[in-house]
Amino acid sequence: IKAFISQGNIHKAIELLLKLNQLEPDNDRNHLNLGSMYFRMNAINKANNEFQKAFELNPNNLKTVVNLGIVMMKQKNYSKAENYFTKALALQPDNPKAALNLASVKIMLDKADEAEHLFSQLLEHNNKNPKARKGLVISLSMQHKYKEALDKINHWLEDDEDIENLHQMKLQLLLQNFTLDAQLYKREEERLLNQIKKYPNLSNYFVLLKVKYHEIKTLKEALSLANELSATHWTKEQQQIFTSHFDQIKTVGYLDIDIFDE
Repeated sequence: IKAFISQGNIHKAIELLLKLNQLEPDNDRNHLNLGSMYFRMNAINKANNEFQKAFELNPNNLKTVVNLGIVMMKQKNYSKAENYFTKALALQPDNPKAALNLASVKIMLDKADEAEHLFSQLLEHNNKNPKARKGLVISLSMQHKYKEALDKINHWLEDDEDIENLHQMKLQLLLQNFTLDAQLYKREEERLLNQIKKYPNLSNYFVLLKVKYHEIKTLKEALSLANELSATHWTKEQQQIFTSHFDQIKTVGYLDIDIFDE
């Protein structure tokens, strides 16, 4: 079975696992492995059925419990996902995958304070975990703790190699529905402008930030500066997205997008 999986022959692996399940119907690992194969093929309902069988046979198998939580998230059944991830963390309190998944589902359930606590704990063990960082920023934002989120990003930037992604996270945060005082905004603008030279992919968000703070008033000015800073030719689709974001900021004063979508 492992050989077929390594070769990418998932259908053959499933065929063998189905035969194994006929021979050993009470072997929870066979059901777990079969569910995993179905999940790889995006056959979510079949995966769920096999994981449920594995869980009934052995409710304390960490992998089975986590996989059931992930399936529930795929099906947008966040309450059940929360239950499974909570159980997984009870089985192994120091398991980072279980903690990260539980924190993520707390976000979906609008339990930002609980998510913040879990993401903070994860960062205590690994301060450079990108998913935990991103999760902490969004959980703080959900509670309107924008300044605290900004301080976190600036702290990470003091000693980190992931400079471009952190600056993108900062720009996306600054475009949300809150306003810096003039002095703090100017300080952040100067910091960001220095980074645009190194990371031109950040230029569109930087220009939109200047739109938000009324330094740029027209779409023509915004497009001109964005093209100048990025030093690349935009596709029609990129220009349409930028124009849509520009219009949104001019209309409501901030950018309302899912900034933490993977």
